[in-house]
Amino acid sequence: MQQAERICPTSPEVLGRRGLIETGQENYDEAIALLTQALENGCRYEEVYGMLLHCWKRLDNKQAFNEVRRKFGKHFDDVNMEPEVETLPWVDALSTLSYPLFSRFVEAEDPTDPGVRACQIFVNAVQSPPNSGGRVSLDQKAAAQLWDTILQRLAGKEQISVLQAIALSIQLFAKREKGIAALISQYQQKLISLSIEYPEAKVANLVILAVKENSPLNI
Repeated sequence: MQQAERICPTSPEVLGRRGLIETGQENYDEAIALLTQALENGCRYEEVYGMLLHCWKRLDNKQAFNEVRRKFGKHFDDVNMEPEVETLPWVDALSTLSYPLFSRFVEAEDPTDPGVRACQIFVNAVQSPPNSGGRVSLDQKAAAQLWDTILQRLAGKEQISVLQAIALSIQLFAKREKGIAALISQYQQKLISLSIEYPEAKVANLVILAVKENSPLNI
């Protein structure tokens, strides 16, 4: 890093890497300036973009967070957002459609939120880096045990968002390995059962079906 800075200190790639280092040291003001400058000057390293979002999230500045997504998200396939509408943190994370961004977003959120916790369980059960299609291998047994523990603690209506978060995280980011389709179906069936009493469960299941069919419907 020091050698690169001596050779070309104004390079967007150098600025971005220095910003990552400053973030790791929790120097957020310096990190934000460096990461922003790097992206403005053409750096397209996804880690730089994700870390800038992480900084604003840590500083709890939703407006700046959304502005970064509006300004640079198109370069990282992070385009599904409606900043004028306040959305749940786990919905924001899933809407990135990028596993690296999704994992970073949910890891920074409050684990007492059941939907967030469901997504964190997915991230913690991942067994491989994303493949070329952006999908990861999942320890299905470990994840299912923890998901079922959460669901057992919640009343019927409270389970809806958790079931939706589980099914969507698997659908969007898990490799199509043996057992994955059955796992998604398992949680969808729970939503179908809940839909008899709660219309919200039917809507949640329709969203999952739309995502399965590659519908343009925003999640």
